[in-house]
Amino acid sequence: MTVVESSSSLDTRPRPPLGVFAILGRSFGLIRGAFLPLVGVCFLYSLAIQIGGFGIGLWLANRGIQLGTVEQAAETGFSAIQIVLFVLLGLVLTIVFSAFSGAIFHVALKRDAGERTSAGKAIGVGFRFMLPMFLCFILVSLLIAAGLVALVVPGVWLAGVYGLAPVVMIGDDRARGVLGRTRRLSKDYRWPLVGLFALLYLVLIAISMIVGLFAVLVPADFSNTTTVLLRYLLLDAPVSAVTTALFVAVCAVAYHRLVAIKDGDGSEALRTVFE
Repeated sequence: MTVVESSSSLDTRPRPPLGVFAILGRSFGLIRGAFLPLVGVCFLYSLAIQIGGFGIGLWLANRGIQLGTVEQAAETGFSAIQIVLFVLLGLVLTIVFSAFSGAIFHVALKRDAGERTSAGKAIGVGFRFMLPMFLCFILVSLLIAAGLVALVVPGVWLAGVYGLAPVVMIGDDRARGVLGRTRRLSKDYRWPLVGLFALLYLVLIAISMIVGLFAVLVPADFSNTTTVLLRYLLLDAPVSAVTTALFVAVCAVAYHRLVAIKDGDGSEALRTVFE
C-alpha cells in the first residue's frame, strides 16, 4: 500500500523542463572548455575527408573518369560508372563517419561529465560501434525520411523520438535495444527535442551564412590545386569543424539531461544547470 501511494505521488509531480536554452548554453561552454578535443578533432577529420575526396577526384580524372557532383551528373544523366562510384563512395564515407561519430560522441560525453579520456580509448569506441552506428544512421534516416514524405509532421516527430539514438548508443555503451532506449528517454520530451534541433539548425545556418560572407575572398577554382587546398584549410574545414562540434556537444548535453530526468543519475551538478 505504501509503495502504491509513493508511486502515485511521484506520478503527480510536475514534469521537469528539458531546458532547451540551458542545453545550448552548456553546449557552447563544453566547446570552449574542450576546444581542441572537439573542434580540433572535427577540423582534422573534415580536412582529411575533403582533401581525400579531392585527391580521389584527381586520381579518377587522370584515368579519364569525370566523377563531378551529384547535381552535375543529374543534369547530364548518370553513367553506369558514376552510379557505382557514387554508391561506393557514399558507403565508405558513411562507414568512416560512423566510426568518427562514435569516437567524438565518446569524447563529448566524457568531457561534459567532467571526465577525461584518451585518444586511444575514443578511437577504440569508434571502431567498436562502427557497424552498429552505421546501421543506426541508415535506419533512423529512413524512418525520418518516410515520415517527412508521408505528411511532414510525422517525420519531424520521429526526429524528436529517435534523433538522439547515435549518442544514446555511445552513452549507454550498447548497441542492442538502442532504439527502444531512445524512445523511453525521449518520451514526454519529443516536441521540446524537435524545438532544440530546430534552434540548433538555425544557429548552424547563421554560422554558415556569416562565414559565407568571407567565401568570396577564396574563390572555388577547382582547376587550381593550391586554391582548393587553401579554401579547404581556411574556410570549408573550419566551418565544418565548428558546426559538427556544436551538433555533437548539443547531443551529448541533451542525452545527459534526459538521463538525469529519467534515470536520476545522482549528479547534482549536472541537474542544477537546468533548473
